[in-house]
Amino acid sequence: MSSFLDFIIKYFDVNQHRFVFITSPKYEYGIHPHYPVEFLYLDEEFITLSKYFDAADKIILHGLWRDKVNDLLVQKKGWLDKSYWVMWGGDFYHKNQYKPSQLEVIKRVGHLVTFMKEDVDWVRLNYQSTGQHMECFAYPSNIFNSGLNEKEANVSRKNIMVGHSGIEDNIHVEIFYLLHERLPRNINVLCPLSYPLMNSYITNVVNVGYKMFGERFTPLVSWMSKHEYDNFLDSVDVAILPSWRQHAMGNIINLLGRGIHVYINEQTTSWRFFKRLGLHVDSYSQINCLSTNNQNQSNIELVNHIFSEQRLINDWQVIFNNCSR
Repeated sequence: MSSFLDFIIKYFDVNQHRFVFITSPKYEYGIHPHYPVEFLYLDEEFITLSKYFDAADKIILHGLWRDKVNDLLVQKKGWLDKSYWVMWGGDFYHKNQYKPSQLEVIKRVGHLVTFMKEDVDWVRLNYQSTGQHMECFAYPSNIFNSGLNEKEANVSRKNIMVGHSGIEDNIHVEIFYLLHERLPRNINVLCPLSYPLMNSYITNVVNVGYKMFGERFTPLVSWMSKHEYDNFLDSVDVAILPSWRQHAMGNIINLLGRGIHVYINEQTTSWRFFKRLGLHVDSYSQINCLSTNNQNQSNIELVNHIFSEQRLINDWQVIFNNCSR
């Protein structure tokens, strides 16, 4: 969120915005006390939040992660009408896990903020959502960072990135077995596992990875700066991101923009999204014939054109100027 705050502060009148985190004060991942951020989390502080809702021209929800916020929102139709839900994926793909208030917010929220029409179609089908679609790719993390390091040519081993996090949807061990059985031994397996916090799933992924690939396995379990992570992506030859749902969009965008072959799940809304844009992605079911010939020029040109900083500025300007229904 720190990069988003920097983005708003740089390009918009920050005095027109109030930033509220629903948590106890935490200064981590780039958030510092000098940011214009307020932390609300005690029960009595939700009275303050309700006053903010009344006063606001627009309520922008960055994911539907807090039950108390959802419980509050459904109390007034006017609040929902002027709400803009930035759709993350994990906040709508697990319908049976959500409380009634979250289901109600998804159905009745006034505006759906995402650059993926396919996710809007999903919530309309599964929740009968009626909100207006506001096309926006939301965060600076989805801006393609061009002008990065040139990849070293003719290396003896290829670097294969598996998954983007320690989330179980990345089915790391299943992919490890496919790679171990079907591919030659001149590969390195790289796994970003820095979030969520270390747990039994991540521990098992690390153990199995070392057992199967030895020194050719590199788990990334420490948090990296954006610059460090960009350098890591520069080193990747192939990426396999097999989650069954929309996931890792910032990773995929920045990999495709580098001309790197990316293998994803054909069942995801993101598969249909990338195909609609004319971007080339491969099905992870075909990893027995991985292509490591990078520099897909068409992908490079499209990503540079579509996922630009100026386009993100324009999209948020449209949202801030939109007349709520």
